[in-house]
Amino acid sequence: MKTVLRSLLVLGAVGMTACTGLTGSTVDDSSSSAMAESSAMTIPADSMLSKSHAEWVAYHNAQENQKSPCDAEPVSGDTGVEVVWVTPLHPIAKVLCTRGAYQSGYVFYDVKGTLGAGEQVEEIFFDMPFGAVGAQNWVGVPLAMEANFDATTGTLTTVTKDRGTGDCGSAGTYKWVSDADRGEYFELQEFRQKTECDGVAGDWPVTYTKAGPASSADASVTEDASSEAMSSTAEISSAAAH
Repeated sequence: MKTVLRSLLVLGAVGMTACTGLTGSTVDDSSSSAMAESSAMTIPADSMLSKSHAEWVAYHNAQENQKSPCDAEPVSGDTGVEVVWVTPLHPIAKVLCTRGAYQSGYVFYDVKGTLGAGEQVEEIFFDMPFGAVGAQNWVGVPLAMEANFDATTGTLTTVTKDRGTGDCGSAGTYKWVSDADRGEYFELQEFRQKTECDGVAGDWPVTYTKAGPASSADASVTEDASSEAMSSTAEISSAAAH
């Protein structure tokens, strides 16, 4: 089993923790009708899933050693909290955390067990391999920029623009899977990254795929750019504010 370094990316501060990156088996895809049916399930009033955005933000910011606090407020007509059904019987919470001029960031919480008094709430981190192809540093990112979950495919996508023009940044595609050691989590399927902000917008090069390592010929990230890429990712919260 391949062990990788997973550092806790600090948004606005620097902090690292180690973890193991494991490959899981995909949870069976569910139909749109099944997701719609589960979304209509009654959520107990004492469940965290019933809490308001302000209550979620207070809960998130109060966590011990929290280095990625939330400060965004939902706009009119938006509750700021969405219950996402990753399987027909498994809900998670998507909470608005940051908002900038051209992108918003969200934190996700897995809600396990019997909803209500018996539930367990755990923050979700997203694995991202930053740096040169073949020499990437894996980090666990708590903030998912422009996150969107597709219930039909069971995939979640994130897009982080380093500039509003979209000429540089990173993007990930994740699938909800189940692993004997790691449990259920969002497994990275593909990662794209462009560190050079050259004024040319377009598709960013693929730097990682679950099927196998991306070809260095297809990536604009070179070994010399590895440290630059890590520095760029540490400024995600700053980019989100623009």
